[in-house]
Amino acid sequence: MAARFSVRSAALHLVLIALAAVASLTMLMGRLIGPRPAWTMALVIGLIALLIVLKYEPFTQAFASTLRIWQGQSAAEASAFDVRWLGFSYIFFRLVSALRDRAAGKLPGMSLREFVTYVVFAPALIAGPIDRPDRFLKDLRSTFRFNLADATEGARRIAIGAFKKFVVADLIAVFALNEVNAEQAHGAPWVWLLVYAYAFRLYFDFSGYTDIAIGVARVFGIRLPENFNRPYLKPNLTQFWNSWHMSLAHWFRAYYFNPLTRALRTRAWAMPAIIFVSQATTMLLIGLWHGITWNFAIWGLWHGLGLFVHNRWADFAKARLAISPERPRLQQAVNVVGVLVTFHFVVLGWVWFALPDVALSLEVFEKLFGL
Repeated sequence: MAARFSVRSAALHLVLIALAAVASLTMLMGRLIGPRPAWTMALVIGLIALLIVLKYEPFTQAFASTLRIWQGQSAAEASAFDVRWLGFSYIFFRLVSALRDRAAGKLPGMSLREFVTYVVFAPALIAGPIDRPDRFLKDLRSTFRFNLADATEGARRIAIGAFKKFVVADLIAVFALNEVNAEQAHGAPWVWLLVYAYAFRLYFDFSGYTDIAIGVARVFGIRLPENFNRPYLKPNLTQFWNSWHMSLAHWFRAYYFNPLTRALRTRAWAMPAIIFVSQATTMLLIGLWHGITWNFAIWGLWHGLGLFVHNRWADFAKARLAISPERPRLQQAVNVVGVLVTFHFVVLGWVWFALPDVALSLEVFEKLFGL
């Protein structure tokens, strides 16, 4: 197993060259085509095609086999993990942001060095957060001077992140939901324990990495955006997605959800239909971005439908079920119920996210509810 992830087998030098080449080519093409929407869309489609190659198992396996052969190794040793650790998922967002902002005339002038640094910024390369070109460039161009306050805060975030990721998350992972535990667990209480454990393991793992990335960047004068804000304590699904992987949600809102909503409005669609299509397809794409599988697609649609139901309920309840400010305890009780309902909706959604196939996920749901 160790050889599988060695520098030679992972083709580190080819990977770094490829990432720099993709960033450089994207910038060059962006400068050549200028603010031309049609050409910009062609480049974006090309990047989407590359993302699909790295996300769809058969394509990824073929790509990994090709890399092995180029290095004089056996294709039989190839694995999807040879290339999936590249972090292109997040590079994709930065490249598309730059292209779209360039087409809209919003991209600040950047040198090739600045652009490549933005695209492959090491602390945020593998798992974000996703930064905006204009905000990142402002920090990058600032003259770096050692700042004790920034260094102290950065070290604090690194320590917190390392504890969350390598102590808490790794400890919980032993009894969190996965393929093996799902098949071996019997009895609803034990399966609920697995699902709850997975929810917290995922949070501590991902938010821990984010803390580390933000802390390392902070030491060097780069202030990456925050990615989490107590998401499991939010009283509805909309607020959950405004506090879970916030940079991802903001990216999709800016570059997909808002443009699609505006386009559908020009076609005189009914507002509920616009909201449903926009939310369902946005969450479907977020699901497929994690991996092109049925389970990730269902997980995305699970949240898309949940967001639509919450939107319709909030619209209905706004005028009919408003709570008077003079009844704070009732409002507090409603918030508590909202937190519990939202948390369990998200937790049940993780069943689709954590497991590799639909059949096993359905089996877990049967165990959860004693069917």
